[in-house]
Amino acid sequence: MINKRRRDKMNRRRTSFYAKSLILKKQLFYTVFFTVLLIFALSQASSAWAENMKTDFLMACFSYVVPSTRIAENKNVLNINHIKILSSHMPVLKANEDLSKKYAIRYSFIKEKESASSQITEKMVAEKILELDLSSKGITFINPTDYSVDAQTLLNSPLSISPPDGTPKVLIVHTHTSEAYSDSPNARNENQELSVVKVGEKIAETLKKNGIVAIHDTTRNDYPSYNGSYKKCLSTVESNLQKYPTIEIVLDIHRDYIERDSNQLKPTAQFDEGKAAQIMFVIGTDAMGLSHPNWRENLSLAVKLQSHLQSTRPNLCRSINIRTERFNHHTTKGSMIIEVGSSGNTSQEAVRSGEYIGKALADILNNL
Repeated sequence: MINKRRRDKMNRRRTSFYAKSLILKKQLFYTVFFTVLLIFALSQASSAWAENMKTDFLMACFSYVVPSTRIAENKNVLNINHIKILSSHMPVLKANEDLSKKYAIRYSFIKEKESASSQITEKMVAEKILELDLSSKGITFINPTDYSVDAQTLLNSPLSISPPDGTPKVLIVHTHTSEAYSDSPNARNENQELSVVKVGEKIAETLKKNGIVAIHDTTRNDYPSYNGSYKKCLSTVESNLQKYPTIEIVLDIHRDYIERDSNQLKPTAQFDEGKAAQIMFVIGTDAMGLSHPNWRENLSLAVKLQSHLQSTRPNLCRSINIRTERFNHHTTKGSMIIEVGSSGNTSQEAVRSGEYIGKALADILNNL
């Protein structure tokens, strides 16, 4: 009888232990299952966030367009419907202004870093090209700096540039020499007949036809890598200024990349001669602390060029982009970047705009 009770008690204990073991196993299984599921979900969410946000995060560091890659319009800036202008907002780095356009998976502008990284590649994400008008109505500014500017005052102020005298007056360079247009794969081309170099050639040719001596330096400043292109271009500019001390104007010719809703935008103006790529003057300042006391002189020239072009070639110009970065614009009192079209334009449209730029600049200089 006693043995039977003991056996029953042991059996009950075994049954209880077995039941508890099943519960623990089930709890362990669900814990592991949901932990794995949670880790997977978090990794997917993190990956998606990084894909959508990494370029915007980097762009938020910009002070060559805007917080979260969007233009912060103010009352004196043309509203262009939240278009991403990725060529206008360069990253802030006070100690080093070695900037570039680096093409990531979303083909956005990011900070160029001096490193042993491999050659930067670019991918076109936008499959469609949308043609539209981004011209400014009047002289307007995209101005993320704390400086106030007045178009009329700048228009009326005299230029600190001497009249043409048969000596070299204008230098044309290309920080990103291989930038090209829609008729080149990924809008890049080492063939200078199809890149922004051809646009610079047309500007120089038009200046020469109108009595202005221009030097066109076709040094490949972005070869073999975008890394160091601004620094290399500064050396190119300084070398030319030493060789031709009469140069007072330096034009750095680029092309833009503009994207909205996964579509490339093609800013275009129509004239009797055909379509032309719309242009944007980009002016560096001393807002980041680098010495550039004469940046308003550069801006004054840009305003005068914009005013002239609006009277002769309406709708060609986008808003003037005033930057916190200095770029290489401290070298003369007539330095600027000119974005001629975007990757959506054709090289023919860009070259036509180059002719208009050259003619406008020649008219201004010949009337000093």
